[in-house]
Amino acid sequence: MPKTVSAKMSDGTTKEVTVVWVPKSIDTSKAGTYTATGTVEGFKGTVTLTVVVEELEKGVAYISLYKDSTSSSDKVDFDKITNFYLKNQKTGEIFKEGKNYSGTRKNVFEMKNIPEGEYTIHFEMPEGMSVKEIQLGDSYKETIYHPDTNPLVIVDSKMQEKSYVKIVLKSEATLAEIKPLEDLTVPTDITLDAFKEALPKHTTIIDSLGKEHQVDINWDIRPANFETYKKNGGATLWSEFFTLPLSVSNTDPATRLKVTLKVTFENSNSEEQIAVADQLVKSASDALINLDTINNKDTTQRGFSKADADNVQKLIDEARTYVNGLVESKEKDEFSTELDQIQTKLTEKINARYVYYEEVEEETNINQFKFKVSADFWKAGNVERIAQNKAIIISKAADGAVLVKYSPLGSTSWNIPAAGDKWETTLRFNGGVRTLALNLTNNGDGTWNIESDWLVEKGNKQE
Repeated sequence: MPKTVSAKMSDGTTKEVTVVWVPKSIDTSKAGTYTATGTVEGFKGTVTLTVVVEELEKGVAYISLYKDSTSSSDKVDFDKITNFYLKNQKTGEIFKEGKNYSGTRKNVFEMKNIPEGEYTIHFEMPEGMSVKEIQLGDSYKETIYHPDTNPLVIVDSKMQEKSYVKIVLKSEATLAEIKPLEDLTVPTDITLDAFKEALPKHTTIIDSLGKEHQVDINWDIRPANFETYKKNGGATLWSEFFTLPLSVSNTDPATRLKVTLKVTFENSNSEEQIAVADQLVKSASDALINLDTINNKDTTQRGFSKADADNVQKLIDEARTYVNGLVESKEKDEFSTELDQIQTKLTEKINARYVYYEEVEEETNINQFKFKVSADFWKAGNVERIAQNKAIIISKAADGAVLVKYSPLGSTSWNIPAAGDKWETTLRFNGGVRTLALNLTNNGDGTWNIESDWLVEKGNKQE
């Protein structure tokens, strides 16, 4: 509030005189137009002061925490970092308040009502960890954060814009070695339950600082495969994927987090076993060649399906399991080399079929599902209702994403969104990308499921 005002005196001169305002101050924390009345000693009239307080435009920031990569399998609970805040570069104002999520989104921290502007990002990490990178921006448009040259920019949320931050940590210690398991020898008459119990439950890894860590491992042993192992006299088993401790990062490129175990049932090769192995490898090779002839004239489901590819993979796996069970020999090495070549070709064919998606979480709820895809989405095919007689519309959003909405939403009692609503449809793309079939399911809790051969979540790139 000004302490003086200009007054015109009786002799025609101008003079600064003291003014007393009512009220003495104005609250500028809320937008609006305010007035104050001033009095000047020796002047019978009053002075009016008008103050216009403009509201600052505010936005929303979504901060996600990961380790090593932004894959969904590398999410880290946000509370693993502490003292997180954003600092406005112009005003120096600090913002800390936000909302932690639960469940599968425990790695996300949401901050609302942040004034527009440029911000630096601050937080404290667990001991032994550092920042690998901080990504800014929407999916497929990310840039790398730098406090001086590329700070976080908060924009007005009324413009349907949100600010995304992906913090990727790395540990000082990286994976240096996965110690091999000792070979396992078991009697030929062992039962499946006893065999499972005999399998190792832990393995040891060594980090780059020389420290050893024990990690849990699990095995998926099917009864039919077990009988094959026994018949062949042994096998080399792969464990399921294991998880590294938070204090240890994976290598770059990433190491496959599995261990092998050689199991022996004490048998030897025969002419019949060699003949069987040869036939199994040939069957896998023939099936791979036949993939190129499957559905190649179908306009809505062009090319082979996941089931077709899985069938070839099954033949490869069956052949490899049988070959791995053979006694070491020239024939076994030749079979293994041919299977490696078949596997490589199959992997190349499969990778060419995938399209990747990422859910737009803040625009997904029980009423609609929005997700972005790595290909240029054109339109959806016919929608078949599976579980419930409810109608939806699948359209291309303004930002190119796929938008699934009930139609018309809530207009009739039969079309109210509910858990278990399920539809079957196809997505078509521009640019020569093949049509993909998928099933959509509304889980009823604000999340949706996609079941599809070739449409998979970003970060879960298929190998």
